[in-house]
Amino acid sequence: MMSRRKGTRKAPKPVKQAYVESLHRTRRRGAPATDPGEPISMARRWGAVSTATVMLLFAFAGVVTAIVEQDNGNTSNARGAVIVAAIIAPVSVFLLALISRTPAPLRIASRVAPAAMAGFLLLATLLREPATAVVTAFGIGGAFVLRMDEGVNSRSRRIWVVGVLALLTLVAYRFAPDVTIVVAPLLPFAGCAAADMATERSVSIGRD
Repeated sequence: MMSRRKGTRKAPKPVKQAYVESLHRTRRRGAPATDPGEPISMARRWGAVSTATVMLLFAFAGVVTAIVEQDNGNTSNARGAVIVAAIIAPVSVFLLALISRTPAPLRIASRVAPAAMAGFLLLATLLREPATAVVTAFGIGGAFVLRMDEGVNSRSRRIWVVGVLALLTLVAYRFAPDVTIVVAPLLPFAGCAAADMATERSVSIGRD
């Protein structure tokens, strides 16, 4: 008799039962992507920019390698370098969104990365140089991918800073193309973070 009493389970209370059922429903549907809501720190913002920039450097190196190999007549090597660059470039955009805690990072990266790559190809063809193209295309892409905290960041300021950097890159390439090629992929995402720093500083000054 005692063992039977110990083995029987009590019926859950109504509140507990409702909680358990809602928990099971959430697990079946899959937890939706949530926005933490709190503005991210500047350290995390620069961490996201640094990681994404490293990947963009590898992708841009693939593009430069493809150009050199194509000029030397090595079509197969050039094609392979382009494929590698096309694989790595979207990863850089995704990491920028993921590490900066942008809501739905995969979704926004899947939209912005192809647009940035298409813009890069178009500008590189028109300008006949890849440095200004990478700053412009991926800088504008980064302005939409890097996490936006309302009232703290300004997307228009990001694009303005990227535009200034692109103009400086265009001029610098005419005088020092080798140096500009090396520096160019460091600028797009960093320009967005620098714009955020300026915006946050102006906001904090306004509050004081």
